[in-house]
Amino acid sequence: MDIDLKLVGLHHSMWCIKLNQYVNGNTEIPPAPSHTQCELGKWIYSDGQSKYGKMPVFSRLEQEHQQLHQIAQEIISQKSQGNIQEAKRLLLQLEEKSDTVVSLIKQLDKIVNQK
Repeated sequence: MDIDLKLVGLHHSMWCIKLNQYVNGNTEIPPAPSHTQCELGKWIYSDGQSKYGKMPVFSRLEQEHQQLHQIAQEIISQKSQGNIQEAKRLLLQLEEKSDTVVSLIKQLDKIVNQK
């Protein structure tokens, strides 16, 4: 796997764990809710864009990543309003979206390494 893509996948997984910890009360501070401020987002809008921006799988990754953060923002909002059960329900949606994001990172890596 391309080292950039391996690190991107790892950072994404760590971000999801931090959000889960926030919802479950293990930390008071949520991870960066903006799709441009997390490590994956920073990569997408810098090295990722310059290296892979013309690839359809990269465009889909960018779109799915934005949608993931929309769900995350709703989770953070629900948690801050005390709606823990709704936040946990939304975590299930986020996990599905996260699986899609990880799959797209792996697809991108596979395409890159075929060249």
